Amino acid sequence: MSEVTMSPQAYCKMVLHALKYPHKTVNGVFLAEQRANKDDPINLVDAIPLFHINLHLTPMLEVAFLQIDHYAQSRDLTIAGYYQANEFQKDSSPNLLASKIAEKIAEYYPDCCIVMVDGQKLHNMEEELPCHLYQLSGERWKERGGLQVDSEMALEVASNLHYARAYTGLVDFDNHLDNVALDWTNPSLSQKISDLI
Repeated sequence: MSEVTMSPQAYCKMVLHALKYPHKTVNGVFLAEQRANKDDPINLVDAIPLFHINLHLTPMLEVAFLQIDHYAQSRDLTIAGYYQANEFQKDSSPNLLASKIAEKIAEYYPDCCIVMVDGQKLHNMEEELPCHLYQLSGERWKERGGLQVDSEMALEVASNLHYARAYTGLVDFDNHLDNVALDWTNPSLSQKISDLI
């Protein structure tokens, strides 16, 4: 299993998506840099928020994946992982939906990972990562340690964005489908995160 690092962009967007809808299940995907060889670490450089309402609607998921794949390829990135924050804070294990979506990603990116947001740790996120990393081991998703954010500032930045209520400006695919003028790539939020690092 490869080492996994997460950029501040990816980390902050994932956490803010969970904070925007604290009583709902939310999900998204990670984009990673192309790797020169299989032994290189997986560097998750961005997160694309998917849904907070229509998680189980296959047609919407397919539309989202087509658009995200096109966006990723245009930037020499690939869909390399999946994140989910479950509705109940005490539940931070991948459910059937998380497993199925991640297995689909793994068909194209065998080292795909699942990052599950731990709702109980979201309020202490300046001290520790509020998430758990899972990777395929044989036929099962197994939790493993070693997830790292590639900037010491990322936890503090995410906490500051939380207190500034920056999550209100985050756009996921459900928001985009309600109003196509809303940009699911979240450029203004990306700029805000970059300015704080």
